[in-house]
Amino acid sequence: MMKAVQYVSYGGPEVLQFRELPLPIPKSGEVLVRVAAASVNSWDWDKLTGKPLIYRLMFGLFKPRDPILGCDIAGKIEAVGPGTSQFKVGDAVFGDISESFGGFAEYVCVAEKQLSLMPATIDYSSAAAIPHTAELAYQALFVSAKLKAGDQLLINGGGGGSGSFAVQFAKNAGAEVTVVDNERKKEAAFNWGADYFIDYHQQDFTKTDNQYDLIVDFIATRGPGKYAACLKKDGQLVVVGGEVSKLLQIGLLGQLFSKGRNIKLSILVHRPNQNLEIIKKWYDQGKFQVHIAQQYKLEQLPQAMTDLQLAQKAGKLVIICGEGV
Repeated sequence: MMKAVQYVSYGGPEVLQFRELPLPIPKSGEVLVRVAAASVNSWDWDKLTGKPLIYRLMFGLFKPRDPILGCDIAGKIEAVGPGTSQFKVGDAVFGDISESFGGFAEYVCVAEKQLSLMPATIDYSSAAAIPHTAELAYQALFVSAKLKAGDQLLINGGGGGSGSFAVQFAKNAGAEVTVVDNERKKEAAFNWGADYFIDYHQQDFTKTDNQYDLIVDFIATRGPGKYAACLKKDGQLVVVGGEVSKLLQIGLLGQLFSKGRNIKLSILVHRPNQNLEIIKKWYDQGKFQVHIAQQYKLEQLPQAMTDLQLAQKAGKLVIICGEGV
């Protein structure tokens, strides 16, 4: 048996239940991971609430298809299923398992293609904080966009988990970085390397005269016209997440607003683990640090989810799933 946090109906953190469940058995191509730590991401909130309702077409129409949340994990290989060759029992691994979820548990079965060996110098909590959010930051800056030295970059929602990586990655690339978030995250953003900080309670970045080579928005709440006015010639917007209505507007109308303006408005299509080897190398080279805002016990997941939604903590929220792994 194993301990896990499960939910069987959509709702807020109150529907999460701490339970004992049967130990999963790895199928062909899968490995059994003893989870040491998992981190909390916005996808977990979306899957928990099933809102907006269009998400239920992906997550399960009437009840959750995946009853255990958690897509960022770090742990140790406990067993291997038939047809696996990448790992052996005892290997320390981490990865974004958003193809299947299930990370908020003591054990999870995962397709081995979703995992990578952990850097030798990292602890489990820090490793669990990397895969999903660091990958989003990397892909927004260097895959969807081509950030280069001297570029002026604005990161909206830059005080959260992905922002903590995006700021550091951008500074390593030689960019000038402005972070937009709430005042509580100002000190952390500057510690990560930000050059400027805008408190969104005090100032709307779309109502200034400043323009940017690249805007990365993790919490988009604006239509395409607002962004277009903030971009320099040949500038680009990359939206990572935000209100579904705004994502639809940018997806449907982005090209219309880009015509004749030499700008590009785009939405990031996330590809899990695609650049994790590069990110691992950067970590080993000391090019960035992992910033954990708070750690929680597995049974404290409802509080962690509440804190995620309140968005008052700078950096990543990590769940300790297994002791002594």
